[in-house]
Amino acid sequence: LQYNVAAGLDANAMSLLSNLLPHPITAVSEKLIRSIMDLSFDPKGKEQAVALGVVEKIVPMLRDPHASVRAASVGAIMSVAITTEGKQAAVAAGAVDSIMDCLHDTDEGILLNTLKAVAIIADHPSARQQLKASLPKIRELESFVGTRMDPTAISRSAKLAVQRIEWQA
Repeated sequence: LQYNVAAGLDANAMSLLSNLLPHPITAVSEKLIRSIMDLSFDPKGKEQAVALGVVEKIVPMLRDPHASVRAASVGAIMSVAITTEGKQAAVAAGAVDSIMDCLHDTDEGILLNTLKAVAIIADHPSARQQLKASLPKIRELESFVGTRMDPTAISRSAKLAVQRIEWQA
């Protein structure tokens, strides 16, 4: 889908897309979630995603059997959770447990986005506490050498995630 984000948000695209989730066709679910992610790059899109409960619909899809849906889901949550309200919505929807499960994924793209999501959500105090249980796995990923993309991307993201989880207020 190609669209003007502002016009899409003004036309209730976030609501329309989220109302179609979950979709029984994998490719459609992936495209819906990727479109939600694209819309949520805009601050207004983040606000709409939180207000419409989009995070609550996406969190269960972090455990989808299809990697493409998991990848899109973690990306969308990462995008929305950049705001304080997005973090709160993600934590309330139980995203932290599902995100921690994604740390065991074998897909490098999912691992990378998961580590980025961890670093973002770790700003929330209760999420940071929950994420401490994943520190051994994240530390293991600090020495990961990728084969599909920048070989050090996952390692760098793991190091940042550890810093964010261990940060003291």
